[in-house]
Amino acid sequence: MSIDNKVFPIYEGAQLRRRFTTEEEWKDWLRAHGAYGFRVAPYYSRCVVVFGADRYVETMKQLYGVDDSEFIGDAGGWVTDMGYFEADRSVHGVFLPDCRDEKTLWHEALHVAMSTAESHGVDLVDQEAVTYLQGYVAEKLDAAFSQFKADKKAGGLPPVESIVTRDPRSIRRGGYGSVKKVMKR
Repeated sequence: MSIDNKVFPIYEGAQLRRRFTTEEEWKDWLRAHGAYGFRVAPYYSRCVVVFGADRYVETMKQLYGVDDSEFIGDAGGWVTDMGYFEADRSVHGVFLPDCRDEKTLWHEALHVAMSTAESHGVDLVDQEAVTYLQGYVAEKLDAAFSQFKADKKAGGLPPVESIVTRDPRSIRRGGYGSVKKVMKR
């Protein structure tokens, strides 16, 4: 199944006006903010992945108006359930370390797979469906990490301190809803 329609929300301008666009433009918009996105195929849910704790906090403030800073400090990884971000209820926010950590990547991929499967009516006892989805998500997270490293090496990432340009009054404290995180080792 291919989603060619303009169904991916992005927020533009000083007023952060929402506009629906294509999947490719959505990915470009994320990347301009130091984030990486993918659709959790074959489902409609999506992931927005950010590497590094400070970058994750600042990027999610800008993109979705949520400040998770008080929760990220001791997290080695983090996944939000769909519905966590009021601005886009079909997205999982994923924080991963900015250095390759395969165990955390697979751990967070399982959270995404289970949450996605559950929200789309897949019985979690169906191990084949969940493990194939976990493998797919892990591949996408790994590809995002490779792109992050290439962007970092090329100097294409925005400086963390310049990411947030929205009005601070439009940022709410995170923690509402459900999150899954793994503690640092």
